[in-house]
Amino acid sequence: METVREKYLQASKKEKTALLDEYCERTKEERKYAIKKLRYKVMVKRPEERKHRSQIYTNATIATLVDLWKIFDHPCGQRLKPLLEDETDRLRALKEITCSDEVATQLKTLSSATIDRRLHHEKEVLSLRLKSMKKRDMTLLSRVPVKTSADFDRILSGNIQIDCV
Repeated sequence: METVREKYLQASKKEKTALLDEYCERTKEERKYAIKKLRYKVMVKRPEERKHRSQIYTNATIATLVDLWKIFDHPCGQRLKPLLEDETDRLRALKEITCSDEVATQLKTLSSATIDRRLHHEKEVLSLRLKSMKKRDMTLLSRVPVKTSADFDRILSGNIQIDCV
């Protein structure tokens, strides 16, 4: 089993088909069961260090993106992308944001999915802050008298009481 497993994991698709055919013929096992058995709990030899992509957007770009997201009142990535393309230079001219030319060009080239990924942490922090805030009394509800079902007049049948606010 171990020798077949090692060959199976390193084989191409055609070789795997041949190995499975031979294995199933000899052991009289179902094909899907054999596939699961050959792939089960196997440590595949992997290189020691995984190659990571180089970071395209700098930390300054992300910090400026967060500032712009707050300025534009927390829109999603699809709504923020055209705003970044149009308004970045204008906000720099008005000195609402301070960033280099490189950061400004990176902000204009961000895709909407990348914007959402980069703002994910900020959105979580904002939602946690909103959850911990105390709920405020709504002035309209405190001024309008509300009756519960216990307060209705149930002596006369066929009468309905409705409050229109």
